[in-house]
Amino acid sequence: MGLLALAFCACSSTKKADEVVESDVPYPADEDMAYYQAQSDSGYQRFWTDIKATSSAFVNNSQYFDRGIRFEDIRIVGEGLYNGRVDINLGNGLLQLTLIRKFKAQGKNAIWQVVAAKEIRWRKSDSKSAK
Repeated sequence: MGLLALAFCACSSTKKADEVVESDVPYPADEDMAYYQAQSDSGYQRFWTDIKATSSAFVNNSQYFDRGIRFEDIRIVGEGLYNGRVDINLGNGLLQLTLIRKFKAQGKNAIWQVVAAKEIRWRKSDSKSAK
């Protein structure tokens, strides 16, 4: 029985569970959205309408700021008019972001907001293939 438990622990330690990152979302915060939309509409901070730039800002202002993530590590997986998904290579895993445009009346001029972030860590056997 002890050997079986040891084998279970060894197998489970190689695969880490996905982590939902709740402390950093939504980004920008709901109470700041109107301010940033106004900044974007007036020509200041236009980057909020770019899904990749907003994802980069999220990384720089979250718990991932010191992970050495470059702009090239950010990949747009899907971008619609109001919804988008971005994957960010963390080196030892992947950060999946879900973004929306809350101010739908603004269309493509509406700013993006990160509403969900999920970190997926590579299993040890997958880490070499991810490089």
